[in-house]
Amino acid sequence: MKFIKKILFSIVLFVLLLAALLLVFRNVIAKAAFTYTMSAAGLNARVSKIDIGVLKPYLRVSGLTLSNPSVARDEAMINLPEFYVEYSLPDILKSRLFFPRVRIELKELVLRSDKSGMTNTKPLESFIPKKGKGAPPQWRIDTLELKVGRIVYSGYSTSGAPLTYDINLNLDQTYHNVDNPAKIGSDIFLSYMGTQGKEVFEEVQGTAVDSGKKAASAVKETVSGTAESVKDAVGGAAKGLKDLIGK
Repeated sequence: MKFIKKILFSIVLFVLLLAALLLVFRNVIAKAAFTYTMSAAGLNARVSKIDIGVLKPYLRVSGLTLSNPSVARDEAMINLPEFYVEYSLPDILKSRLFFPRVRIELKELVLRSDKSGMTNTKPLESFIPKKGKGAPPQWRIDTLELKVGRIVYSGYSTSGAPLTYDINLNLDQTYHNVDNPAKIGSDIFLSYMGTQGKEVFEEVQGTAVDSGKKAASAVKETVSGTAESVKDAVGGAAKGLKDLIGK
């Protein structure tokens, strides 16, 4: 009987020690796991710090850079100084994704596309959950603080000529009651491009008929270059952003 008690005591003590170690080293473990997961997907990841809250449920990732070595070994396609999210654990356990506060500071996003249309963000698609037969989980962000510095797209025009599109957004915006990330992405892009840019965006999406006249008008009001270049640039940037949000 004493032998059994000793075994049970040893097991309980081991579990408590293991839990304590996981608690103390949770941030180090999370950082190593994240780096390994990105590497398995074919991406190089560098993270300054990952902090997981205990008393207050939150996750903070600081100094994150992601690169695709198969496209550009030394170029970061994502430079994310900070990603912070507060979450509700009870809601998550009930398949409801409720986030009281999310803060994203994206310094730079670099999108590269080859002649076949393959982008450097392609490996990120492996992390997008596949749609199941059931209804998708409900989710909402109460407050989203979003900062976006610069977006760079380079690829090829329909004629095969190299094309580069550089957008300095310098966005600093707060959104409330967010339940559609795709709409935010569109709003950001259209806000930068302006009214005439919206027409170009619609042309790329195939919703406008007279694309030539509208593209030429957008060139005069928003960027310099040819109408074809603007259309290709917007299309490429939109495709890259869609890859990131899984649309």
